[in-house]
Amino acid sequence: MAKKDKKTTAAKKEEKKARQELKQQKINKKKASKEAKDAGEEDIEAILQEFMKKDAAKVAITIVPTSQPSPRANFSLSSMINGDLLMFGGEYFDGECNVCYNELYRWNLEANEWKLISSPNTPPPRCSHQSVVYRDHLYIFGGEFATADQFYHYRDLWRLDLKTNSWECLEGKGGPSPRSGHRMTVWRNYLVVFGGFYEAARETKWFNDLFLFNFADLKWKKITFPVHKATPAPRSGCQLAVMASTDTIFMYGGYAKVKNVGEKAEGKVYTDIWALHMAPIIKNQDPTWERLSRKGHPPTPRSGATMTVYKNRAILFGGVFDEEGRRHELKSVFYNDMFAYDMERKRWYEYKLRSKKEPGKRRRKKKVADNGNDDDDDDGDDESPSDGDSDAEDEEEAKEEAKRQNQFGYVGEDGSIVYIDDDEEEKEKEKSEKPVVEADIALEEESKEEEVDEVEALLAPSTTDTTEASVAANAEEEPAAPPQRMPLPRINPALIVRGNTFYVYGGVLEDGDREITLDDCWSLDLKRMDEWVEILPGTMAEQMWKGDVSDTEDSTLDDDEDDDDDDDEEEFTEYVEPVDEVEEEVVSEASLAVARAVDVLDGNIEKKKKKKKNDRKALRAEIEELQDQLQLADESQTPQPGENLRDFFARTADHWAKQVALLPDTFERQLSVKDIKREGFAMAGVRYNELLPILERLNELEAEQKKAEEEHKEKKAAKKGGRETSRR
Repeated sequence: MAKKDKKTTAAKKEEKKARQELKQQKINKKKASKEAKDAGEEDIEAILQEFMKKDAAKVAITIVPTSQPSPRANFSLSSMINGDLLMFGGEYFDGECNVCYNELYRWNLEANEWKLISSPNTPPPRCSHQSVVYRDHLYIFGGEFATADQFYHYRDLWRLDLKTNSWECLEGKGGPSPRSGHRMTVWRNYLVVFGGFYEAARETKWFNDLFLFNFADLKWKKITFPVHKATPAPRSGCQLAVMASTDTIFMYGGYAKVKNVGEKAEGKVYTDIWALHMAPIIKNQDPTWERLSRKGHPPTPRSGATMTVYKNRAILFGGVFDEEGRRHELKSVFYNDMFAYDMERKRWYEYKLRSKKEPGKRRRKKKVADNGNDDDDDDGDDESPSDGDSDAEDEEEAKEEAKRQNQFGYVGEDGSIVYIDDDEEEKEKEKSEKPVVEADIALEEESKEEEVDEVEALLAPSTTDTTEASVAANAEEEPAAPPQRMPLPRINPALIVRGNTFYVYGGVLEDGDREITLDDCWSLDLKRMDEWVEILPGTMAEQMWKGDVSDTEDSTLDDDEDDDDDDDEEEFTEYVEPVDEVEEEVVSEASLAVARAVDVLDGNIEKKKKKKKNDRKALRAEIEELQDQLQLADESQTPQPGENLRDFFARTADHWAKQVALLPDTFERQLSVKDIKREGFAMAGVRYNELLPILERLNELEAEQKKAEEEHKEKKAAKKGGRETSRR
């Protein structure tokens, strides 16, 4: 009977706690809505309701031929079984206004034909969501609706019937909380969701939870792991790759803000790689995480990279690395290099273009020197992830070309990613060679000190040593080829593999404080690895940046800002060859930014990139400084919106009792419970009166921040990882 009473009491406490949390959420929501109204902003939920009303007016499904979609970032691009691509959602930011989309496009790559599919009951506009194709349906989960100064996170799951083009919203009971920047993939008949982040007015959360959605019964299940078991740290913007033959999901990288005790929260770019073993699920057991060592030639630290699967390799492209300097200035390096993670050997390689083969001239096959020592410094290129160039391999490719063309890079009939096992020749070759001698890199060596040293040395794109092993004595040396055209560096592009062809579509590139939304498309033959081919040129030169990158006069940190005129002059003279002032007035800023990126890519000029703070960054810096100095994130000692002193103390009485108990003379004075409560109330009063004007100032800063033209730094940082944003 006593046990039953205890359970009943515990249940009542949990119910009361849930009611209090719900009440607090309503208070926060009401306060945020009032602040937005006072600032002259439209309520974001009202905007969404307006979108839903427009979609509700649709009564029929229409499919209309159209041109290429307008530029957008953080959309999803999924491959159908027949090879067509489905693009949904995304956002476009021009420096003043951020527009979110809920359009669905279907792209036939061979014919380069686009179709706009309009259906009733379409999901609300969103970006930084995730999508997958399983059999006859497209599934979309999460994401966010973003304006220039507000955003709303989703937790809904939608599916599109690919036969009828009709949408359906599935029940979300037991599913993930609202988030964006998460990652999603398909394993067998399960949808797998990991990580992501959520940001509200007073809190930002990163997740490392794992959810499974069973396609058979359409139900969610949260996977819990024992406390003593190692699991990845919370993050957004990581990458997932499935190796179906071993029932393993590999997770790499990601981004989060980490706060150490007594220190300010700082952005952390993860470079670790984990294996999620899914086989136990078949036996009704929970999956397990395993942290793997980083062997071979891993990518330099970066966020905003994207990964896709080709055979048993996970191919990674692009990304950015930021270093925050004095006065919160960011130095950024964008990448357009490629790396491959061999999921079978658990080893990294760097993909490099070969010199293009001349017509009528056969490439000689390289022979690896048999010296009995194949260490990491030598085998990075010899043991290339690209399959061989020999005539025998080309002949084999010709036999299976039709079969492969529609299999790579998308989901098969059973819901798993299709793989073609054509590595027999490589295995035969390995039998004739001596085993590779390599020492495993201990996980302890991946300590924080080494990561810091590595990050400090990596403010430039990767330049992995490309010295090759000895070749046959009669091998002819080919003359140095001229620099080849290739995609611009970028973050969060969409990657697709069809057959042996690798496609890169869109992404985001920054030039100073300008954000360029790319909508070009490039392809690369992964067998030949000799040439990038431009499929779509993009409309970057037509884009106009409306944000004023040099206007910092109204910033709250005026004394930290440089003179506006000096900033303008520095912005246009940061190159070895300065731009003519007359031409600056004629050429649009976006066109100039693209031209600069091309020049840097071709090696014509050296760019010393500098980013200046703008109004939003200055406001965010002051807000974060106030929050850190006064420990506002600690709810046990921070008044919540609408709380008076008595309510504040009633909610935090335990905290103040502990503070009184920690006083040096508490034991000597032998205070009673009443005395402790009285002194605790006095301490709470001091804290309350101290924070009251600060919290008012904080609310003012948050209102000012919403009026700034540029996206605030914290949102921008999260974008590039997870937003297939620019969320980082």
